[in-house]
Amino acid sequence: MKTTLIFLFIFFSVGLFGQESTVAIEIPEYNVLYRGYSNKVRIAVTNHQLKDIRLEGKNLNIKSTEEKNSFILEPTGKNRKAELFVFRIKKKDTTLIRIIEYDVLYMPEPTFYWGKYSEGELVNSKYLKLFALYSSEIPLKASFSILEWEMQLDSNTVRSKGSSLKKAEDLLKNVEKPSIAYFKIIWKGPDGVLKTKKIHWKVDLWDKSSDEGIPRLIKCE
Repeated sequence: MKTTLIFLFIFFSVGLFGQESTVAIEIPEYNVLYRGYSNKVRIAVTNHQLKDIRLEGKNLNIKSTEEKNSFILEPTGKNRKAELFVFRIKKKDTTLIRIIEYDVLYMPEPTFYWGKYSEGELVNSKYLKLFALYSSEIPLKASFSILEWEMQLDSNTVRSKGSSLKKAEDLLKNVEKPSIAYFKIIWKGPDGVLKTKKIHWKVDLWDKSSDEGIPRLIKCE
């Protein structure tokens, strides 16, 4: 899976004929931008200040940040490619010094959790909360909203808005044998696109679950 590593810049200085030389190393295979996400990039140009540099984009918007030499790139439209043009400005002359091409991808799907239990695990059903998060393998800073869900359990169906499973509590309390709870979850991420996820967890008898260590927020009391 490609990650959000847009540029990898390694800077070092060496003595060369009495001058300092700066080297920027880039890994082209990681030139990826995600739709609906604030992709951060850092710009470094040897022997030039940032005020002497102008950026333009094809199929993307460019926004400045408070962080030095950093910008936000946001893909536009439905194009699968985007380009960043780096210009050097010297007096009245403007010179194109670099073109960087990016692959434009949709954001990866998050992992869904029932309480602290990920997809398919045996849950403590007293955790009455659903979550959607990125695992540590995806270094993106993104939040997700669960808008509504539908649960099918032992020939019964229950639905609700939001991420709380409080409406399913009575059904979970009456589970007579270990079962599988099937979910259809409607959710959205930073890109604002509504998506549907079908998923399941294993559910044990309510009395076998413990309240110990469950935060009140997750219990949804």
